[in-house]
Amino acid sequence: MQEDKHKDQATETASATSSSSNNSSGPFAYILFGVVAILLVVFSLVSGGCVSAYITAAASSFDTVGYDSSNGYSGIPYDQDFNYDELDDLINQYTQDWGGTQSRKEDRAGTCTVEEALDYDLAPYSVTLSREVSASAYAGTPGEVREFVRSVITKDDECSSALTRLLNSAATSKDVRSGKITEAISYCEESAKAITDIALPTLAKGTDKSLTDDLGSAKTKAVDRWNALAEELKLLSTDGDINKRDLWDADEKVVNTTTDAGNLFEDAMTKAAVK
Repeated sequence: MQEDKHKDQATETASATSSSSNNSSGPFAYILFGVVAILLVVFSLVSGGCVSAYITAAASSFDTVGYDSSNGYSGIPYDQDFNYDELDDLINQYTQDWGGTQSRKEDRAGTCTVEEALDYDLAPYSVTLSREVSASAYAGTPGEVREFVRSVITKDDECSSALTRLLNSAATSKDVRSGKITEAISYCEESAKAITDIALPTLAKGTDKSLTDDLGSAKTKAVDRWNALAEELKLLSTDGDINKRDLWDADEKVVNTTTDAGNLFEDAMTKAAVK
């Protein structure tokens, strides 16, 4: 009888083998599996520890952030250790590259022409009292106080928009530049008077009398803002060059006066707020 040569041949597939030698492969496969399993567990623990460390560090960093309305950005997290000047410089550099304007953080050395100054990022173009008083500051404030503050801020916004239009006209047309700047200076003086003429509110009986003084101080600082604007624009009322340091110093005075006025209004409303 012819011997069947295929009798003991093992059948193999992609996933298994029918070879009997598979039954005597020894413990190596189990050892290998155990080592791999242990390595996976260790890797998972290490990874979890790293993630935990990052989360802990982030939470610790967040704890250093407080809320300080005195920095002019009410309701925004404020970190005392963060270098905001460097951030401002970076933002201003991108602003200059994108829009072609020069920021108040730029070089103050030398002089510039009136035309160049009007192309800078000057405070008269964008700094307003309404940006310094947050909407949340009105919460719980008595109606008479709230309406007074809003009347001052509304007038400031109206005057700011009109001033921006005058300066835009001066920047785009050389023929009317001198006249528009002169008109803008006069308009700042008129705006200061308009805010001065806004009457202080009549407070309800029992209200702390010092609140009237606080509101008066806030209004006075709002008037000072417009006087500072007028002084800055007077530097542009010239046929010659402008000292850039004088210009930026005057510009910063407008910014600081506006911020101070906003803080005084917020403090007064907080004091007047219904408990």
